[in-house]
Amino acid sequence: MIADGETLRLYRGLTEAFLIGSLRLGVGFAGIAATVPAGMRPRAAFAEAAFGAVVLVLIGIAPVGRMAPWRRRAATLALPAHANREPWWLTLVHASIPSTVTVGAATAAALVFDARLSAFAAGILVGMGTLALLAGIEVAAWERREQSELYLERGPRRRRFVGPSG
Repeated sequence: MIADGETLRLYRGLTEAFLIGSLRLGVGFAGIAATVPAGMRPRAAFAEAAFGAVVLVLIGIAPVGRMAPWRRRAATLALPAHANREPWWLTLVHASIPSTVTVGAATAAALVFDARLSAFAAGILVGMGTLALLAGIEVAAWERREQSELYLERGPRRRRFVGPSG
């Protein structure tokens, strides 16, 4: 239920998934590339990064208590006309903090001490990006099947809203 005068801060699930996935992949591959001038052979850098990505993907696909918002069985509400939709750049900022920024900073910091650790951390970013893009594909399929767009509420309530495609 939506209270009269309630301000909703909504973002589009598809936008978040594809933007953050692309950013994570870009930063991850840049991190891998940065390990080569730091002394790693390219093949070794990719092997270390692949290990980091596989570890993250295995952790990411394990069934745990936290479920993606579009998979929840919670009620989906109709998108109200007065909803405030975030611009794409603000959605990206919210999605980047703290996980992407923290792992990216760890990748850069590790480069100073151990290029292998930096490549591993960069692989974690690649794994995070891969999972985000897979989630985006899942959301896109859901939107196509339902012929609507999925919006999620920013904040502790995290309600789901659907609006017409277009």
